[in-house]
Parts: sequence; structure tokens; C-alpha cells
Amino acid sequence: MLDDSGTYMRHRMAIANKLLVLHPRQPWYPYCEGIDPNPFGLKFHASGLNSRVMQVIRISAFQTPLYSAWFYYLILMTCLIVSFFWDFAYAWHVQLLVVSSLIYLLSVFVFGMSGDFRYNIWALTCAFVCPVLLLSGRRKRSHMEPSRDRR
Repeated sequence: MLDDSGTYMRHRMAIANKLLVLHPRQPWYPYCEGIDPNPFGLKFHASGLNSRVMQVIRISAFQTPLYSAWFYYLILMTCLIVSFFWDFAYAWHVQLLVVSSLIYLLSVFVFGMSGDFRYNIWALTCAFVCPVLLLSGRRKRSHMEPSRDRR
């Protein structure tokens, strides 16, 4: 039993805040520009192309939700709701992927030692896979499911 459950929950909520990147315009700390000093002798040389690419990355990191994990969980929840109401071939695949992402998030929330954005990699992956699965077919059964009318 916890001696101070309030302190534990405040700590878990702080972890969740970092994990989901709830503060807008505050991407997770590995965001960096250029190449840091390293033992491999790699040096950063600015160029016009590299400056334009970094500008696009900076805008997406600080002015859009693309670097916030909550955005990907929102996509997953939207896909979950859609999978129950629309008649798609792979709806149950989407449901399983979303549930697995949420179970993984719950386990990190309870047992995670830090709010490391990399813990969200499964949700980010599923947030790209689930819409593709939902949009891949509008029929009730996939070709892998057995036919109900046997002649």
C-alpha cells in the first residue's frame, strides 16, 4: 500500500504530462538542430537546403501537434470510434491495435520511470497503420474470413 497516494498520483501525472507532451510548443528534449560535437569527426555545415529543412521541422515541432503524443492517441481514439460505426473489412484489426496501444500507455503510466517520448512509438506506429486499415476496404469481411454461404 502506498503511504502517500496523492504524491504518487502527482508524480504519475507529471510523468504523463511529459510522456504525452501536453504543453503546446514544447517538444520532447531530443529536438536539436545540427550535429552535436561527437567523437566521429562529423561537423555541421549550414547550407540553404539544410536551413529550409530545419525551418520546416522547427515549425512542425513548435507550431503543430506533430511532436505531441496526445495527437497520435487522439487519432487512435478517432479510428476506434470509426471502426465501430463504419462497415470496414479490417475494423477489428484496428480495434485490437488501438487497445494494445492503450494498454501499453497504461503500463507506462503505472510503471514508467520517466516521461520519455520514445515510449509512445507503438502509438505513433498504430496512428499511421489504423487509418490505412480503415480506408483499405469498405466491405464487411476480409478475404481471409471464411464465406458464410457454402454451396
